[in-house]
Amino acid sequence: MKPWVTNALERMAREGAVLVVTKDGESKISRASGIAPLMELLADDPDFLRGSSVVDRVVGRAAALLMAHGGVRELHAVLVSEPAIAALESHGIPFTCDEKTPYIQNRTKDGNCPMETACLETDDPAEAYEILKKKLAEMRSAQKARTNRGLQSEENVG
Repeated sequence: MKPWVTNALERMAREGAVLVVTKDGESKISRASGIAPLMELLADDPDFLRGSSVVDRVVGRAAALLMAHGGVRELHAVLVSEPAIAALESHGIPFTCDEKTPYIQNRTKDGNCPMETACLETDDPAEAYEILKKKLAEMRSAQKARTNRGLQSEENVG
């Protein structure tokens, strides 16, 4: 295993991170799950992602296409899906992994990850980025609506 991968995996274990992005001796870590950390990097600091080395705990097709969009140089995934492997290979991103899986499960483990599913019909990283921005907005809006309904119900009880 390459030293940068070993260092990143040790840091992930020590700091509870799920993503480590390293470039020019500087690292950024995230403890947030899903594609949110990659989306934030693409929005806030895309130059840092370009040419970086990434260690990610779970890589589905959505994350793979975001990495291609951001210009990631290389990747190590703890778990990678078959659709992600196809995307990484088609965009020339060299990768290693600990484990492969046919698909990434959703958080409740009763179906496919909605982000991976959203990107199955495209191999264009820029298009995937736009699809995922829209999907995240929809999911956040739905979550907010569920939370608001729950708060309203509790207010009516008391």
